[in-house]
Amino acid sequence: MSNWDKQIEAYIEDIESAEITIKREKAKKVKADGVIRKENEIIQTARSELHDMLTESGVTMEDHPRAKIVIKKSPVRIVQTDDFDIEKLPIDYREIIHKPDMDQIKAAMKRGEEVPGFAYDQKPDTISVTIKPKARGRKKK
Repeated sequence: MSNWDKQIEAYIEDIESAEITIKREKAKKVKADGVIRKENEIIQTARSELHDMLTESGVTMEDHPRAKIVIKKSPVRIVQTDDFDIEKLPIDYREIIHKPDMDQIKAAMKRGEEVPGFAYDQKPDTISVTIKPKARGRKKK
């Protein structure tokens, strides 16, 4: 095997090994995410039921030996409703946002025009390596 082939083989081995490790760790994470999601649901249910119990009793604070429980009033906030229409909103309540029109800038630059503050940029080329299924697990010679 030539030095060229040995180097390529070594890189492929590194990539393959890392891909296997990532796949294994992702599987662990999926399982952990499921456990975390389940436990968070238990916590939320317990909080909700505890809140209801205290509220129904008219209690806003409980200094229990294992925990201090306080029901805090949530602040009132303004939300946008489903029937919102910007055209019906008085101009005094609107915010005008100035931002570059990238479609117009792109078109102008394609025509060869110079647009102040903008230039072409290209990210570095990337490489794609796909391990062939029947080649997986092959050992170095």
